[in-house]
Amino acid sequence: MAKDIGLVLSLAGGIGSFSASRELELPAFVQSETTRGAALSSASVMQCAAGSPEYDKLREELAWSSKALADLAAKGTGSEEFRKARERREGLERELVALGKRLGGGHLAAVEFDVDALAANLGARDAIVAYRQFTRWKVAMPEAKDGPAPMTPVKPSEPSLCAFVLRRSPPEPDVVASSTSVKPQFTLVELGPIAPIEEAVREWREALGAVPERGQAVRPDLASVVTRSGQVLRALVLDPLLGAIGEAERLIVVLDDVLQLVPFDALPMPANGGGAEVFAGERWRIDTRRTCTELLAAPPAPMDGALVALGGAAFNSAPVELSVEDLATVEEAHTAPATVASILRGGAWEPGFAPLTYTGLEAREVAALHDEVAGEQARSLVLEKRKASRAALEELAPHARWLHVATHGWFAPESIRSWSDPEPLDKLSGLGLRQSGEEQVKGMSPMLLCGLALAGANLPENAIGRAPGLITAQEIAALDLTHCELAVLSACDTNVGVRERRAGQGVASLQMALQMAGARSVITSLWKVPDEATKELMLDFYRRLWVEKKPKWQALKEAKRKLRDAKDEHGDPKYTLRDWAAWVLTGEPD
Repeated sequence: MAKDIGLVLSLAGGIGSFSASRELELPAFVQSETTRGAALSSASVMQCAAGSPEYDKLREELAWSSKALADLAAKGTGSEEFRKARERREGLERELVALGKRLGGGHLAAVEFDVDALAANLGARDAIVAYRQFTRWKVAMPEAKDGPAPMTPVKPSEPSLCAFVLRRSPPEPDVVASSTSVKPQFTLVELGPIAPIEEAVREWREALGAVPERGQAVRPDLASVVTRSGQVLRALVLDPLLGAIGEAERLIVVLDDVLQLVPFDALPMPANGGGAEVFAGERWRIDTRRTCTELLAAPPAPMDGALVALGGAAFNSAPVELSVEDLATVEEAHTAPATVASILRGGAWEPGFAPLTYTGLEAREVAALHDEVAGEQARSLVLEKRKASRAALEELAPHARWLHVATHGWFAPESIRSWSDPEPLDKLSGLGLRQSGEEQVKGMSPMLLCGLALAGANLPENAIGRAPGLITAQEIAALDLTHCELAVLSACDTNVGVRERRAGQGVASLQMALQMAGARSVITSLWKVPDEATKELMLDFYRRLWVEKKPKWQALKEAKRKLRDAKDEHGDPKYTLRDWAAWVLTGEPD
């Protein structure tokens, strides 16, 4: 429905020739968040059926159907066969929603978007900032020489960005506050064409040093460049909202497009009185959500479960399928790397996935801390080398309360379009370009075009074009993570191809997939961070979370601040902004 949202937003702004129609702004917000939250809302209804025999059976069928869909997408042929497989998967999802609705007492609040209810859920010092990328439509009204001139047809113009800002209105005098008396205070802020924003994101990330490989401790003396480029980005995407945000102390941010590659808490703010540099995360508490509909969900119930930590995957070796009962040490078999899967050809991973040696140590040390904290009750499972396989992840992840995955994330190159990409236009006709049947199959879902690399990711494709170590976001979404309180992706390779929207779609789809599967919260690394900084931050985060019992948002904020304030033996900063800013928490912050 992206085209419809773009048209409504364009009409609200006057579509280039008329006066603005402000009455369309709030309906555009409702339409935007309803469609953006559809997947998570449906998934939350499905989870009302968790634990029933019917649920387990349908979940198993859904996982099989998701695998079949990913296989067909990798194969890239047979659009009719793909259509039938997609309809089969969607049918299973509808059955799960219906089951969840029935077992949940018909509760459908998760799929109903009520702006008044949303405002009532906000604190007096809260503000929602929901960004939306859309294609602006324009109609030209040429000057008439002799009589009325014909109006040029409405045509899509340029990808643009706007932000919806929502607060609760102050209560009226002498009125007792209640959920019915709270009204939304709504503002639509136009941010203009997205091209300058994309360029500002690229320049800031390059200045940060977000491009080099994980494990390389890059320490360029570019503090002034980092600050200056960050200020340019902030001026484009945050400063125009300050009037609407007002005196808010907490920002609930919903990101879109290339902004999904930006850690908003690390944006530099103007220093007060010429003092030290201040970051947005110090001015506001910033909570990141995939959609505003999350704020309407019921409070989470307490959880129990194991820690599953994965790292040091053997990308060049055949994976070993393991169960919970079979976790004996498996030696790595050195297999020569082969041509990478066809879906990655032409992109950053065509040469194959490089080893992430220290991620195995990271997984082991996280597990050791968990065992120390939990004592005799500890249940920690470490998947390393050939054990860091797709089969092991699929089998063990449903048992996890804490899921820590340190491996490469991947996304398909821009040459393979997804339905969430802006439609390419023919320069002569202004109409959408036709795609081949194979292109249509491969581009039917962004969640089929990204995923994680596990053991065997560099091995030859099978008969249907799948590498044994690649798992798509679509398949991750089909896992049952209803017992997962937190999933951490600490080594995702989203820094590659920042000029491409695929990077933003990739990180967003992985976050969405884990939340659709049931994970309450997700921590994602937006670029590769040197191993020493990664290990130090992660262990400190988990210590604050498990030992000090702090909320997830606070534990992460304090761990990042500790890394930022660390000094070396000479009293100089031990780490750069690149080393601490990469991690973003999405989903339930507490």
